[in-house]
Amino acid sequence: MIIADEEALDENYIPLTIPCREFQKKELAYWVSRLEKGVTFDCLCYGKPGTGKTLLVKYVLDRLLEEIGVSKFYVNCWEKRTLAEILDDLLVQAEIPVVSSSCAIKYSRLKKLIKPPIIIALDEVDKLKFRELNDTLYLLKTLNKVGLILISNSRRCILNLDPRVESRLNLHLIHFPPYSQEELMFILKHRVVDCKALYPGTWSIKVLELISKLANGDARAAIQTLRNAAQIAEDLGRSKITTEDVVRARKKVEEVKRRYRLKALGEHYELIYKIIEENDEITSRELFLKYKEKCLENGLNPKSYRSLNNYIQELIRMGYIRVERVNRRGNIRRFVVK
Repeated sequence: MIIADEEALDENYIPLTIPCREFQKKELAYWVSRLEKGVTFDCLCYGKPGTGKTLLVKYVLDRLLEEIGVSKFYVNCWEKRTLAEILDDLLVQAEIPVVSSSCAIKYSRLKKLIKPPIIIALDEVDKLKFRELNDTLYLLKTLNKVGLILISNSRRCILNLDPRVESRLNLHLIHFPPYSQEELMFILKHRVVDCKALYPGTWSIKVLELISKLANGDARAAIQTLRNAAQIAEDLGRSKITTEDVVRARKKVEEVKRRYRLKALGEHYELIYKIIEENDEITSRELFLKYKEKCLENGLNPKSYRSLNNYIQELIRMGYIRVERVNRRGNIRRFVVK
């Protein structure tokens, strides 16, 4: 056996301490403590995926607010993408029955029944469409003594907000830079040793160093790679993780990240990538015809050829597919998954 505690390698696991994010923790804790004194605040925690944003926010909500009389909520805007869905989620978390489909009634019940002060964390807030984002931020800021913690991959989501929203928000920016290789080593050793994720003698510094190097600043990818490598070694009946296990595990993590990012881009991107994946060296004309066919099968409205080409260019830019010229007369291209 290699894995001693599977939970300690889960991406939703919140350890007793958060390594390598002391500055961000102090910043966030400071503004949270101000809310207890009646001073409202709003924060934007931003940075690339795997930089500890969600983990730290959940840590602050779960650990640092235990003795503070604050109503706290966490909403994943990847899953709840409309104002109505967000209000429903808040009602459910507050254990208030959802009795109407009207946003006005839902909001009224929240304002009446949730005891202030309130902290609401909106994760993946950049996934909300422009109108939904403005409506959501505006309405939530009209609750009594509410502080918003927005979590996003970048600051772009707060650019060009409606003036009515900007006037209500007082955002404090907290940046989460990518982890260094040394920091990732520290985080992995913390999970293995302090959190007791793996049995002693089942891992090596060499393995952790390789994982830290391959993760490229992404702690989530590093921990997922460690978990997958441990599982691969266990499945093969070994008592220790090897570098070969790490390489295989990393490929699996990259594929998961690719699917995750495609889902974030939307259904049309997912559909185009799947068509190219299933039809090796498909030409541009064949792709457009197959795309329209699959859209109708999946209940989607096909985009124009120009829009399709924009989607393709974005997939090429992200390194998910490559384009090749066909050795025939005319400007004929074919696409291959990389």
